[in-house]
Amino acid sequence: MRAKWILVALLGLGLAVAMLWLLSSSTSDVARAQGPDGFETYYVAPGAACGGAAPCYGDVQSAVDAVDAPGEVIKVATGIYTGVHARPVPPAYVIELSGLTAITQVVYITRNVSIAGGYAITDWTTAYPLTQPTTLDAQSQGRVLFVAGHISPVIEGLRITGGDAAGLVGQEWAGGSDAGGGMYVLSATPTVSNCQIFSNTADFGGGIHLRDSAATIRGNDVYSNTGHWGGGVSAFLSPATIHDNAIWGNSVTEGGPGEGNVLCRGGGVDIDGSVWFTVTDNVITSNTSESEGGGLSVAGWGGTEVAGNEISANRAITGGGVMVGYGNPHFVGNTISANVAITVGGGLYLKDSRAGLFDNDIISNSARYGGGVAMNGPGWGFRDDPGPDLDANNILSNTATEGGGGLLLEFCAAALRGNLIAGNDAPNGGGLNLLLSNARIEANTIRANQASRGGGLNMQGGEPEIINNVIVDNQVTTGGSALNSFGSAPRLWHDTIVNNSGGDGSAIYLQDWQPSEPTHVHIVNTVLAGHSTGIRLTAGTTATLDAVLWYNTPLTVSQGAGSALFAQNELTGDPLFVDPASGDYHISSTSPARDAGATLGVDRDMDGQVRPMGWAPDIGADEYPDAHLLLVVRASSLVVHSGAEVTYTIWVTSDGEADATGVSLTDALDTWQRALSVSPPGTCAIADGSWGGSVTCSPGTLVTGTTFAATLVAQVSPDVPPAQGMLNAVDVIANETANGT
Repeated sequence: MRAKWILVALLGLGLAVAMLWLLSSSTSDVARAQGPDGFETYYVAPGAACGGAAPCYGDVQSAVDAVDAPGEVIKVATGIYTGVHARPVPPAYVIELSGLTAITQVVYITRNVSIAGGYAITDWTTAYPLTQPTTLDAQSQGRVLFVAGHISPVIEGLRITGGDAAGLVGQEWAGGSDAGGGMYVLSATPTVSNCQIFSNTADFGGGIHLRDSAATIRGNDVYSNTGHWGGGVSAFLSPATIHDNAIWGNSVTEGGPGEGNVLCRGGGVDIDGSVWFTVTDNVITSNTSESEGGGLSVAGWGGTEVAGNEISANRAITGGGVMVGYGNPHFVGNTISANVAITVGGGLYLKDSRAGLFDNDIISNSARYGGGVAMNGPGWGFRDDPGPDLDANNILSNTATEGGGGLLLEFCAAALRGNLIAGNDAPNGGGLNLLLSNARIEANTIRANQASRGGGLNMQGGEPEIINNVIVDNQVTTGGSALNSFGSAPRLWHDTIVNNSGGDGSAIYLQDWQPSEPTHVHIVNTVLAGHSTGIRLTAGTTATLDAVLWYNTPLTVSQGAGSALFAQNELTGDPLFVDPASGDYHISSTSPARDAGATLGVDRDMDGQVRPMGWAPDIGADEYPDAHLLLVVRASSLVVHSGAEVTYTIWVTSDGEADATGVSLTDALDTWQRALSVSPPGTCAIADGSWGGSVTCSPGTLVTGTTFAATLVAQVSPDVPPAQGMLNAVDVIANETANGT
């Protein structure tokens, strides 16, 4: 049974941290070689008094030096072990311009060995690292552990403290920077488990520094370490795993090596340029950075995955919980809460990044801008330079003192899909604040956010796409309770905008902004219900409306001098939502929104269901469950000779939410073709076998999820001119819907 540290963080008016280490542990029961000295287990105790066990040593380094076969075990008795040892600088170690020839540490490891602490000299069978602690203390005279080479040692049950890498270099920044106060790992794959790593210091990785290392750091408590990059852990070019650790109370400060003050980052963990790095199931809390990434900092294009972590109560200038400098890391299933950034990105700050955020809970974070998440770049926010993907996250109860309570997007073409953005607060954009960002905001629920302007969304410049969203119950004190557009040209397609309130009563407020293109909003296939004023246009703004369903909105449009409004196909009536009081904004079967929308090419609704189902798109974010037919036609060849035969395969798939009944298909050929045969027989037949004739099929009922396939063999006319294009028009119709190609 391995030792395990459990961190319990209680968040409220303050933060209490408690540690619990299971009382016992034992080394792994694996086959081990017996070396020439005849021993496979070595013992260490203070004063080399091992209670009769042999061979016995008074310090760990002597035992490591005695190991003469891979996989042998060193058991270390309770006590405090001090004293550093100098060893020559190993190959591939970074010394830069320092001229360093030797490094100092308590233990230098270059062979496969298992080192386990927590034993008593009266019992070498079971370790109790809590009541029988084994402490390796460098007393600020060097590092505690140094691990190098293509080896896979095991280190467990130790207290690693007092390490100071000053003068030992190890990282090339600024002509040589000190790295790995508690532990430095070079090109090795150690497993470090059930250790306490605390009160160590270095420029890079106060607690641990990994370089070109596939280490596994598992089940440890890493706390009260200091540095400039990665107070607890730093990793460089390392495909390592950090799993199930408690990383807390670490810090990084400005003023590291280099010309002037440089940006420090990663109070808890800093990952730079590392490939296939994983950070999973850790508690990362109460860490601080005087610049970036209070809890975690990530930079690199190597597929880093951050999953299942609790990242809470960390603090920084930017990126209170997490800072992503560049790259495409994935954040999956994390809880990121109660973090604070002085300026930008309380929970996360994504800078020039294409990160993916999936299924995270981002709750109760705060900053000046972007209380929950802040994003800047990459590029200038155009769609040809896509930004991060945020899918299915809960972004709740975050606050910003300036803009973007839930999210801030600056020059960022991010894609937001299926997120719940609720209960956030900021003066500008309670839910979201966009600056010159051509983002795609799709199928989100934006609910009960508060702001001075732009309760749900506030946008300044840019051409964002706002599609299939439910924007409800947001509040403002001035205008634009659902959306405020300041010099932007958004497209609102298939949105459900209901019961937003406050200020001048406008759901959508349009203002001009001289540095930008004129404000011009397109609102199509959208429900606007339950507002004092639907849309307020001020001077210099334009709105184009098509297929808008109005309900319970006394003043649909308030139009100021110098503004322009173009509207067509407007409807009025109760949308007949299923249960709006409980937040269910699906439409019911008799809703006037059904089959009443314009064709836009939006092929999915807010639930990811196919659109349209029925005869035309429904208005609003929801498409009522009905039949839909997907039609695909393929020719056996794209180039055929005169007089030759060509085979067309036709697939009709019932991909709606209801069965399609009375399905019939017609394939009309052009005058350069005639039908020779069609199958399956009985269901399909040649209706007209002449040039330019047709075939028909009657498959009847297609159950949802099933496909009907037909095969048509046609002859090409001997008189067809060279390079003549040939067409056949296929139409399929059912009692509930139709399609064609």
